[in-house]
Amino acid sequence: MNTLKSKSKIIFLILILIAVYPLSADEKIEVLATNSWTAAYVKMATAGSADYTVEQLAPSSMEHPPEYELKPSDVKNVRDADLLVYAGYEVLMKTVFDSFRKPEDKMVKIMTSYAPTVLEQSVLAIAQKLGTVSLAEENISEYKREIAYSRQRLKDSGLFGKPVLVHFHQQPLVQALGFEILGVFGPQPLEVRQIAELGRTEPFLIIDNAHNPMAAPLVEITGANLVELINFPGFPLQNGDPAPDTLSGVVRFNAEKLLNN
Repeated sequence: MNTLKSKSKIIFLILILIAVYPLSADEKIEVLATNSWTAAYVKMATAGSADYTVEQLAPSSMEHPPEYELKPSDVKNVRDADLLVYAGYEVLMKTVFDSFRKPEDKMVKIMTSYAPTVLEQSVLAIAQKLGTVSLAEENISEYKREIAYSRQRLKDSGLFGKPVLVHFHQQPLVQALGFEILGVFGPQPLEVRQIAELGRTEPFLIIDNAHNPMAAPLVEITGANLVELINFPGFPLQNGDPAPDTLSGVVRFNAEKLLNN
């Protein structure tokens, strides 16, 4: 009888422990990204799985997220993240490297670009770390379909192949969408020599970067229409609404801006 009572007590205690401390299999893997762009790559690598949480450090509302600096409130997130995804251009990464002893296998560096081949490499680099390659491949295929759809819309409108001047950070997407690039400006401020050289071209459009716009002198000298595109998902729009928070959504949004110029 005593043995039976003891076994009952043990079983009861085990049930309590399971209720209070869920099994680790139910815990989500915490992925921390430096900004909304790197976070969107993580989402593409994991979309369709409920096993991951994705947080970001720089707020989406920042005009230029690479300049974000770590705050004391970020320390716990950086320390506890199962995987930190970064691109290398972030100011905050110097602090991470100098102040945190985060193992290399808990970090992954990617390239942020809307060029399909570069995007595919970066998304798969994250997926290989997380074991979500099959999911990632499906989501990459969806992205490529979005690029193809946007290219077709530009062809139907007569914009496909039009000559443009483009900001350095918008060049990959503009090239993927089929425009003829006459010249590239930025990311450094325009110098008089560059304005004179690019001003001799005859662009149909000037495509600037909403996160650090600088094309006003080129618009003035060429008389071409100006379109500002975004790179960072979730960036607040002029009407106060947030931009799409996915990579495919940003492509669709930017294509719409080009079509409505």
